[in-house]
Amino acid sequence: MNEVGSVARIAIAVSLLTAACAAISLVTGGDPMLAPELASAAFVAAWLVHAARAARRALAHSQRLSVRTRPASIGGTTVWIVPDSAPVAFVSGFLRPRIYLSRSLVDMLDDRELRGVVLHEGHHRATRAPLRSLVLEAWQHTFKWLPPVRRALLARLAALEIEADAAAVAAGVQPATLASALLKCDPDSQPLVAASAFSTAAEVRIGQLVAWGRAERPEFRRSLPLEWAAPAAAAVALLACHVVGA
Repeated sequence: MNEVGSVARIAIAVSLLTAACAAISLVTGGDPMLAPELASAAFVAAWLVHAARAARRALAHSQRLSVRTRPASIGGTTVWIVPDSAPVAFVSGFLRPRIYLSRSLVDMLDDRELRGVVLHEGHHRATRAPLRSLVLEAWQHTFKWLPPVRRALLARLAALEIEADAAAVAAGVQPATLASALLKCDPDSQPLVAASAFSTAAEVRIGQLVAWGRAERPEFRRSLPLEWAAPAAAAVALLACHVVGA
């Protein structure tokens, strides 16, 4: 799902909700906002609960990392070395995200692969990926009973990983090099809490990297923060209903 398609779907949803509010208002002559407001309040409350839980877990995870890790410089970029046996790479932290690499991964990768991983995670750090992942995680838990929404959110997480891959490739990393590093990571050992892990959506990413290796390199650009689109669309729709019903 590309950004244009996502924005178009959001605009259509807002338009349909506004039209429904107008129709209810004309037929009943009453307040069309009561049911949408109650439903919105329930969903927002559920989302806030899931976001708070995820944030608490993430903060606890960051505190444990700060005790167990030490800084190092790789290619002029400061990373934090995790003394674990599993090969992992991820970004963690909300206000000041840090790049974390396990010692085993550093020892396993060659210089080109290591540079690719650091550039990938550097993009996540620059775009505050842990915070964006937390937002998506909260929406995923809130709407886990809706398979289409769950699939769309997982696709968004994969898209953010592919975007970070594109940033690394645009910086000069060979797609095959990045794919090789990805295959050496352990997806079962990656942190799941508010951290953007290098091996996330590995199968989809490898397919994209292979395609880039065979064809023209991607033109890198940062994506819009669409994970914030759902609450923004709800606010616009509710405001439009108030205007129509006034």
